[in-house]
Amino acid sequence: MVFQDRDMLNLFPTPLVIIGSKYDVFQDKFDSEKRKVICRTLRFIAHTNGAALHFCSTKIDGLMQRSRALLGTTAFSSATLKREETKDKKFLVDHNKPLIIPFGMDSLEFIGTPLLPGGDTSQVSARTPLELWKHSYTSYFPQEKSAAPVKQADPTSDATYDETVIDAMRRQREEELERYRKLAEKRAEDAGKQSGLHMLS
Repeated sequence: MVFQDRDMLNLFPTPLVIIGSKYDVFQDKFDSEKRKVICRTLRFIAHTNGAALHFCSTKIDGLMQRSRALLGTTAFSSATLKREETKDKKFLVDHNKPLIIPFGMDSLEFIGTPLLPGGDTSQVSARTPLELWKHSYTSYFPQEKSAAPVKQADPTSDATYDETVIDAMRRQREEELERYRKLAEKRAEDAGKQSGLHMLS
């Protein structure tokens, strides 16, 4: 993959794909200006990390097929095949349509500058391009600060996700890990006793 402005990028070490799902909801929920801010911000994040960016929806067949094909190619194809396929890929950056941006096809020049309500980026105190984009995004979508961090429930204890075979394997691995932990502690304890005996003799 050949990335434009490569010296300004921080490429992710493995192929990274950003999927924007529920495109049908996204399209109906936001006005054109807010869609533009979201799309350009996602394009910036995807491009600076060397990622592909695709929007999809289970309600739009063609988009799901494209996303599946992209994930399949990314996971199972050789680097040479990926380069060849990228040449023929569809490239769509219009914020009023689902984004389809294969690896290395975007550039900072195409993305443009962050959108700000006042339009003047010189008034923003940002030390990095990412901070500038973050400021742009949060000026359209103010972030709420929560008083206390929300503790995520452990999905493994949720009966909704019961999978008998997987749960049994998981329990087996946890038991093996516990046995290994105890064995390692015992060995460390024995080694400590042995070194203590050597010091006495």
